Amino acid sequence: MTEDEALELLIPGVKSKKLSLEDERKSKDLVKMLGYLPLAIDQVRGFLTEAGYATSIDKYVDVFEKHKEKVIKPVGVVPNAMVQRSNLYTTFELSLAPFVEAGNEPALRILMLGAFFGLAPIDEAIFLEYRKVQPAEARPAMPAQDPWDQIRFRRTVLSLAEQSLVKLHSQQDRFAYSLHPMIREWLRLRVDTNPRSVITWRPWT
Repeated sequence: MTEDEALELLIPGVKSKKLSLEDERKSKDLVKMLGYLPLAIDQVRGFLTEAGYATSIDKYVDVFEKHKEKVIKPVGVVPNAMVQRSNLYTTFELSLAPFVEAGNEPALRILMLGAFFGLAPIDEAIFLEYRKVQPAEARPAMPAQDPWDQIRFRRTVLSLAEQSLVKLHSQQDRFAYSLHPMIREWLRLRVDTNPRSVITWRPWT
């Protein structure tokens, strides 16, 4: 991705907004820091949009730098060995933070389960079929509504997609989502599993 494309992704319509030289410099520094990685930039855009741009770019960079080491350390990933990945992991965690702080368990479970599927889109029908054949006590890792709450499931996936935490696949009667390969990789590092395959969010240490 070129610098101009990265800036347009970060600030849609940037060419017509006539940024100050200082804001333009900060924006260019930010997309460069993120390695011009589209997903990371899109997550930052979602974060800033959600905050109503109350969080300025320089404040975001400050939070990012402080958060990065905290994000990477618990799973033993060395930032210098995988800079682009560690940047994406950090933007992902910052975008996910509101869901964690709100105790949005369905959103976390949808993400965590997605990390253990293949790369193909994960269809809502998989969850629905599983609920038909498994009693409630045998599926603690699934979103907890019973019977299946389609509206809540889809609303949760949409809220994750708005922050570029998942990619939405919706066509006619099909509703599905997928995770970027690097996000799947991060979530596999970021979660603990016990022998019963109940997936839990790893707390910071």
